[in-house]
Amino acid sequence: MIYNKKKFMGLFLVIVLFTFPNCADTKKDVTVSTLLDNKRNTPEIKLFIYRSCPYCQRVINFLKSSNQEHKVQILDASQPAILEELRKLNNNNTQCPFLYDPEKNIKMLESLDIIEYLKKHLTK
Repeated sequence: MIYNKKKFMGLFLVIVLFTFPNCADTKKDVTVSTLLDNKRNTPEIKLFIYRSCPYCQRVINFLKSSNQEHKVQILDASQPAILEELRKLNNNNTQCPFLYDPEKNIKMLESLDIIEYLKKHLTK
């Protein structure tokens, strides 16, 4: 199948703008540095959850009540790609909530332990 280069680039730009909405400013060119800056704004700490899990909801409620949810990347483990990442990080275990802080190499289960960790490290 042969693709028209202009159509391909247009589709690529739509995907980039959808993925990185802050790049939609018409006064700026979409550049690699802009995309990287947006990527750097993604929180480092990952919280794997199941939406129906009451223990996961306990951690999410803490994040919301303390206005800290923007500092944690909340990932729904019911999605296959996220579940695979959870398995890799958690020794093939799929238990949630699971917190991963790559900066400190912390891997943690148990909602109350996660909340205590977040209290100490996010509210500084």
